[in-house]
Amino acid sequence: MDRTVCILALCASAAACAIPACGGDDTTDSPGAGGSGGDAGAAGSAGSPGAGGVPGAGGVPGAGGVPGAGGVPGTGGVEGEGGAGGVPDGDGGTGAVGDGGTGAVGGTGEGGTGEGGTFTGEGGTGEGGQGGAPVVVLNLITNGGFDSTIGSWSENAGAVLDFEGSDGSPAAGSLSVTNPVGSGSQFSSAVQCVDVDDAASHTVTAEFFMASGQSTFLQYAQLRVRYFSDTGCVTPIAFVAETSANRAAYSLAINQDAWRGLTAAVPSGASSIQVQLVARKSNAAGFDTEPATVLFDSVSLTED
Repeated sequence: MDRTVCILALCASAAACAIPACGGDDTTDSPGAGGSGGDAGAAGSAGSPGAGGVPGAGGVPGAGGVPGAGGVPGTGGVEGEGGAGGVPDGDGGTGAVGDGGTGAVGGTGEGGTGEGGTFTGEGGTGEGGQGGAPVVVLNLITNGGFDSTIGSWSENAGAVLDFEGSDGSPAAGSLSVTNPVGSGSQFSSAVQCVDVDDAASHTVTAEFFMASGQSTFLQYAQLRVRYFSDTGCVTPIAFVAETSANRAAYSLAINQDAWRGLTAAVPSGASSIQVQLVARKSNAAGFDTEPATVLFDSVSLTED
């Protein structure tokens, strides 16, 4: 090592330590040039980052409230009763409409932080009952409408029977009963025998028409009903006809050119009934010298 550098180094250390300066000899040297400054120390390393704190544990989630129970659905309304049956050939009665039942109110559920919703069941709607079936009334007469023929009817007491296609009630087609000249009877008629239930009473009806301009001997149209104790109209019990008080109502004098109705009631106890549609003449002298004609239609025999 250079001596000068060594001395400077030592002297620097001695001064720092307050010891006498060292020299080579007693000769005083000129002051040496100052030493070069030392290099700057290296920068210290950055400290390690501090460890982060431990994350806090999250709170426990709150339990949700129990959902409210739904309301019980309402039961259906009671079905309406069927309407009463209609009259013969009529429409069935209208069934009454059943009232709907009221639904039960749903329960109220309490939630964790709030109240559960309320559900109200809706009331059921009852259906109306069906209309009653029309009442069917059985006509025991065969061919009582004379729509195209006069079959099933027989002449009685000299009557002349014909089909009348141009007039009738309610529609065209009727039975023409003529009490002819020389019949010898006031009661010429068309007849039909019908077996019936002897435990029931019966009703006979018919429509009649008398044209104007006829013989004055034509007294009136008549519905006569004979009833019998056996089937086949063999053993008669009695007969039913309009009384004298009713006959005027069916006379030619006040029933010209119009359809009118006739009715006769038969009590129970008959096993067969003979229906007679009569063109009735008066018993005045000469009644058998002129014909008299009555049209009949819509004949029925029904059980009461």
